[in-house]
Amino acid sequence: MKILLSILLNLLILNTIIAQNFVIEVKGKVTKNGLSLKKGDQIGNKQKLVFEPNAEIRLLTTKGDFWFSGNNPKSSILELDALIKETMLTTGNQSTRGFGELTNAQIEGDLANLISLLKIDKNNFDENFHQYIEPYLQTRYSATENSRVIDILQNKFNLTIPRTLGALRDETRYQQAPQAARLVTRSYTSLPSSYSIKQYCPIPKNQSFSDCVGWSTTYAARTILYAIQNKLTNKQLITSETFAPSFTYSQIKLNPADAVCNKGTYIESAMKLLKKQGAVKYDEFEYACSPRIDNESVTKASNYKIKEYKRLSDGYNADKRLMAEAIKKSLTENKPVVIAIEVYDSFHLNAKNSYAKTEVWNGVKDKMTGAHAITVVGYDDSKFGGAFELMNSWGTFWGNGGFLWVKYNDFADITYEAYEMSGNDMNAPEPQPNVLGKTDFAGSFRIVLADGTEMPVQVNNSISDFNNSVVEKSTYTVTKPYSSGTQFRINFTNNQPAYVYLISYGTSTKNVNSIFPFQGFSAYLDYKRNEVAIPNEEYLIQMDDNIGTDYLCILYAKEELDIRSISQQMQAKSGGFNSKLKAVLKDKLVDGTNIKFQTNKVNFEAKSQGKTVLPIVIEVKHTN
Repeated sequence: MKILLSILLNLLILNTIIAQNFVIEVKGKVTKNGLSLKKGDQIGNKQKLVFEPNAEIRLLTTKGDFWFSGNNPKSSILELDALIKETMLTTGNQSTRGFGELTNAQIEGDLANLISLLKIDKNNFDENFHQYIEPYLQTRYSATENSRVIDILQNKFNLTIPRTLGALRDETRYQQAPQAARLVTRSYTSLPSSYSIKQYCPIPKNQSFSDCVGWSTTYAARTILYAIQNKLTNKQLITSETFAPSFTYSQIKLNPADAVCNKGTYIESAMKLLKKQGAVKYDEFEYACSPRIDNESVTKASNYKIKEYKRLSDGYNADKRLMAEAIKKSLTENKPVVIAIEVYDSFHLNAKNSYAKTEVWNGVKDKMTGAHAITVVGYDDSKFGGAFELMNSWGTFWGNGGFLWVKYNDFADITYEAYEMSGNDMNAPEPQPNVLGKTDFAGSFRIVLADGTEMPVQVNNSISDFNNSVVEKSTYTVTKPYSSGTQFRINFTNNQPAYVYLISYGTSTKNVNSIFPFQGFSAYLDYKRNEVAIPNEEYLIQMDDNIGTDYLCILYAKEELDIRSISQQMQAKSGGFNSKLKAVLKDKLVDGTNIKFQTNKVNFEAKSQGKTVLPIVIEVKHTN
């Protein structure tokens, strides 16, 4: 009995994954398995159709409403889904009828036919809207007809488009996510007045459950990163390469047994899953409340892990101006940002006669309906007096084709979480061997005194000893001593993506201390140029009373390091600081012969050549 139930369950799952297509109209004779097709018949994605001469068939699919002709030799393709995809890529989401506006009576008749075909009622409307109705409307009607179509659905048929939410609030959880390091001020004041990654966005779809977190992080942000890395700008092609929101949401929802999925979840949980496990393509995975996740899906997902994610503010009551600057910086680095916002009735835009094309939210904070995860894809300092553009998961009939601008002040009022997503370089094409000669580490390091001058440095001559663990030599030496009480700050840059760590050591205390990243911050600095001031641009470090030799060491790494463990291992080693460092990291160190150092400044370029860590040690004489 259990075996029979298992077989039936697997068949049910298989039939759900292989979506059905409905026959809307047939001209001539089209057969399936020798039987003539007629209106209302269903056809599986892998079905082969046979056309008599000049025969045509119109199908309602999960991709939209399409005509197929027997005069096209590819119409007899074994997998109908492949033909649909090819049709979308070549013709786009174009209406199946000729040009010319339809009257309200014609639209009513068309919608009545669709509702009858799908046997739609209030109980199954939400599910059918996502799977069939919205794709149909996209391919059937022009943009100028959209408002009338939606109003007729609501007022004539008493069917309201679902506008579900699903972001949960937890400030403690948000603050557990690694925070992006604050760069120096000029990194933000020099940003362009506008920037957009909208050209890399897929066509917005409409969520059916409280799974906006899955849609914003996986369908939107993860797909945008994929499109950027693969230089895809064709909207249809990007949409055919989207990632599955259900794969993410179903694994992070609070109750795995929840069969209706009307409870939300946390953005931080989705980001963590995308980094650890990855994502599956939308077309290869069922969109459902509780889809089956098999080993094959998990294996496929591992090819699409993200590299890192970072929160862009301290907490819910953080300075919103700084958060907005951080979001702009992320976008200019081609990184999508997922935010959590408070949603009001006015944001839904679903009151009577309000479906007309809307470019900007009016900012009216009437009744709050909940919290929502949504994706930021652009900003413009001059548009509407300054605004961010958002991509939603409420379909193309919301806002302006699924997108909406929110003015800066309104954005600050409703946004309480913001996450930047970084792509995994492993997903990009691998460099050919010995294009290994390419520089992939570059940066600089300065110790800036209170008066604005720098501690003078001199590179050591024996760079060939860089990897020799028995040689106790630093990379650079400060050429004059400094006394206790001297105040300074540290400025460092990296011009290629790297994990960056800073540790210190004193011969008096013999303690190895981690200085950067600060507690709760991310070590991953992957912008085109990162410049960080420690402790920051307003405060200075003061040399203590422990005289001797002080060491400052910056580690540039290709991989995430456990800096606490490294510090503890170094503490336990015998010998001086450089010997400790080389003993712990000896298998990871970039060869000194592959590094070019500037003589009187801590500037460098390097070729990693398969190694992962480049350390630079600066030695300072500390006097009374």
